[in-house]
Amino acid sequence: RSEPAGANVDIAGRRVGTTPLGVRVRPSELPLVAQFSKDGFEPQEATIATADEARVSVQLARKGAPKRLDIKTGR
Repeated sequence: RSEPAGANVDIAGRRVGTTPLGVRVRPSELPLVAQFSKDGFEPQEATIATADEARVSVQLARKGAPKRLDIKTGR
C-alpha cells in the first residue's frame, strides 16, 4: 500500500503492479526489496525479510517538498 495510491511496485527489477497491490512470495524468496515509484514523488524502498513483515505501507513524499520546516521567530 502507498500514500498516495497508484505507485508502481518493482521487485527484483520487475514491475509487479501498482498500489494497492497484493503479491504472493515464497519464504525462500525472502528477503526482498520492493521499490515504490510515482511521477512527481520521491521513490521509496521497503525490505521484507520475514513473513511477519509481509504487509508494507509507504508514504511517498512530493519531489522538491521540504523534508522538514523549522520556523523561528525573534520573540
